[in-house]
Amino acid sequence: GQLVAEHGYKQDADNGGILPPMDNIFSMVAESGGQSALYTSKEKFDLLRRSWPIDRYLYRKRAHMLVPQALEEMKTNDYKFVYLHIRSPDRAGHSMMGAKNAVYEKAVAEADGYLGEVRMLIERDPKLRGNTAIVLTADHGFADSGNHGDEAFHQNFQIPFCSWG
Repeated sequence: GQLVAEHGYKQDADNGGILPPMDNIFSMVAESGGQSALYTSKEKFDLLRRSWPIDRYLYRKRAHMLVPQALEEMKTNDYKFVYLHIRSPDRAGHSMMGAKNAVYEKAVAEADGYLGEVRMLIERDPKLRGNTAIVLTADHGFADSGNHGDEAFHQNFQIPFCSWG
C-alpha cells in the first residue's frame, strides 16, 4: 500500500472515476497469472472494480445475500485472492454513534458468524485447506461512543489486524 500523500486520493466515496495508478494486490495477482474476486456490501467499492483488474466483483448491500454466494463461488473457482467485505459492524457503529450498544454487538456477532463460515469452508475443502490465509482487518478503529474521526479517543486510530492460516 501507499500513504495518501503518495497516491493523492482522499475521497471516501465513489464519484464515478478511477483511482490514480498505484500498487495493489489485485494487479499483483493478475500479473502472476492468478484470478481474484471482490465481494462487498459497500457500494463505493465499485471504484476498485473500475480501477483494478478484478476478475469477479459482486456487490450486495446485505451480508446475508453476499456471503453465501461468495462461499459458493470460492468452492468452484481457483481464486488466488478473495477480498470479502462485510459492512454491518461499520454501519451499526456509525448509526448508533459508537460501539457500546446492542445493535453494534449484534452486527459484530453476525460478521463473526460469517467469518466462521469462511473458516469452515477452508477447513473442509481440500484445495483450500493448508493453502489459504485469512487476514482480518478494518478501515478504522472505533471507540465506545462518538464518531471514529474524534481525535480524543485513541481507539479510533487503532486498526485491528489478525491473520490465520
